[in-house]
Amino acid sequence: MAEIKILVIDDDDEIRDFVEQVLQTKYAVTLCNTAEDGLKKMKSESFELILIDLQIGGANGFDVLKEIQSLVPKPFSIMMSSYTTLNYQSQAEKLGASDYLYKPFEYKTLLDSVERVLSIK
Repeated sequence: MAEIKILVIDDDDEIRDFVEQVLQTKYAVTLCNTAEDGLKKMKSESFELILIDLQIGGANGFDVLKEIQSLVPKPFSIMMSSYTTLNYQSQAEKLGASDYLYKPFEYKTLLDSVERVLSIK
């Protein structure tokens, strides 16, 4: 069975490290700290799931998701944000995000979300 590949695009070192720590025992995790790097990875590799921060440096995570969707039809994605307004969650859902996680999130919350989204696949 091929290893499931997950791409994490987030400019926060602590969040990237935490996500990698939680997921690396079950999945092949690739980390990117800029939207540009994440998009380059998407063009050169395929991933079963993408975790995207809502604000990645100067880039907007919604725009990044739209660009990813132009490369991969209906990608499985989880948006992550410290913004807790329902408007952002609703916008993420409208754009096709599979889930939305509020930062900071706990180990179990992250793992449950990833497993739930991958089970849909």
